[in-house]
This record gives sequence, structure tokens and C-alpha cells, in this order.
Amino acid sequence: MRWLITGARGFTAQHFISHLKARGEDVFATSTTLDTAIKCDFRDEAAIKALLREIRPERVLHLTGVYGTDPNLAPLFKDVHVTQTENLIKGCAAMPTPPAIALASSAHVYGNQGGRISESAPLVRISEYAASKIEMEALAKKWSKETPIFVTRSFNYTGTGQSEKFLIPKIIQHFKTKAPKLTLGDISIERDFSDVRDIIQYYMAMFEADYTGQIVNFCSGNLISVRDIVLTCQEITGHEIKVEQSPALMRPNEIQILYGCTDKLLELTGRKSTMTIKQTLSAMLDAPMHEPKNR
Repeated sequence: MRWLITGARGFTAQHFISHLKARGEDVFATSTTLDTAIKCDFRDEAAIKALLREIRPERVLHLTGVYGTDPNLAPLFKDVHVTQTENLIKGCAAMPTPPAIALASSAHVYGNQGGRISESAPLVRISEYAASKIEMEALAKKWSKETPIFVTRSFNYTGTGQSEKFLIPKIIQHFKTKAPKLTLGDISIERDFSDVRDIIQYYMAMFEADYTGQIVNFCSGNLISVRDIVLTCQEITGHEIKVEQSPALMRPNEIQILYGCTDKLLELTGRKSTMTIKQTLSAMLDAPMHEPKNR
């Protein structure tokens, strides 16, 4: 199978590329910042078509994206998530045999809804980032008759190599260095965390499933509090750490409980989470310290 992976420098892409190469698949990866990846300007439709003619992908995983909370980034979000995504879809649709495409959206499109969230929940343009992802999702519906496309809405997930700007890698780093103190926000909140290895398997299963036009949550369906993540790390390592809660790290109107409904994922693929949070944390604690990848 011939694959095109965009956003090759990212955390998810690095895991996915390693998985595919271990299977002996033909992998072509693009990135604007990774020296070993193919360079392609997705604002240039001619360049995209030339790339697709050359590599002839059968499957495309579009992971290129940017994240931020600054509303001034709206033009960048629109360019990357909407304009460049549609250019890629157009190029794929023009191929003699259009490849299957996966578009990576986000659970951010659900806004501040709490509780167990299914794919039928209303979408909320809570931020410029979320708005751009909602527009990107609309492209899948627009182009689904021209080329097979599905959309994933990922909840929180983590694993080895993720940047320390994310919560769990930050906690892991403090335990690895045996820091005496850890400063966090509200540690009582509960979230749905998946292992990136499960996320990779969900993608693989979706490519094999009857996916055209589908939108599906990628989540574990399990809840754990930030407090229990810290306590689990203490149990694994034997290192006790003092946790201080900083008001500066607490968001106003923070959702107390947020997790995804796995029913549709299970229905389409037969897949569910295989990694417990303790297994994920153990793997991260055992991994050597190195330069982290972005999500």
C-alpha cells in the first residue's frame, strides 16, 4: 500500500510512519520543517498535483495542522485547515483512481459541552481554531462523492515523544527528573485519555472499514482525573511529589468531566481501547528523554 502522510514532523505522524514502515508499507511523508520529508506547498495546486502524480498514493492521512488560542491566528487556521486541505482533496479527486483520505479534526469542535459526547452533539465555534476545523469537516461532505473521505475527532491522547507543553508529558518529565514539586491547574477535572498506539490502530481500522463520509470520535471512553494520573505515576516510580495548584493554570468555567462516546468507532471498526492509562504512563516513564515532537 502506498501512503501519503502530511505533517510528518508531528507526534502522531511520527508514530504512524514508524508503524507503517514496520509493516513494510510504502510511505511518503511531507513537512515544511523536517529535513528528511518531502517539501510541498499545499497552497500551490499545481505542486500538489505533481506530487500526487509522482507518488500515486492509495491512502492519504492529512495531519498537517496548527493550534493556538490567539484569535489573531484566524487567517492562519483558515489557510492551513481549509484552503490547503481543499487543495489536497482537489488534487486527490483529480487522480485516475482517487485515494482514500482521512482528515484529522478535533474534539474542540464540541466546545465546552461536558459529559459523554457522541458524534451527533452540536458543533460549537468556540474559537477560531474550532471554527476552522468545522469548516474543514464540511469539505469532507462536499467532496465525498469525488473521493472517499472520513473525518476523525480525537479527544486527548498521549504517548512517548509528545511535547512537554501537554499535560501528561509535563507530569512525566517531573517524575523522570525526580522533581520535588509539580505545579498544575485544577487536578480534580476528569478527562478521556487514549494511547497514541490505540489511535494508530483506529486509523488503520477506519481505512479498512465502510468509512466514506463518516465522522467518528477517536477516544477511549474512560475517565481519569489529573490527580489520579499523578498518583499512578507515584505508584509506578515510587517517587512522591508535592503538587501545587496554581490559579494561573486554571481556566474559568472549566468542564469537570469530559469524555467521548466510543459506540460509533466500535460499530464501524470493532475496535476499542487496548491500552490502560497505567500502561501508557509506564511506557512514557521508561522511554529515554529526548527532544519531543509536537502533536
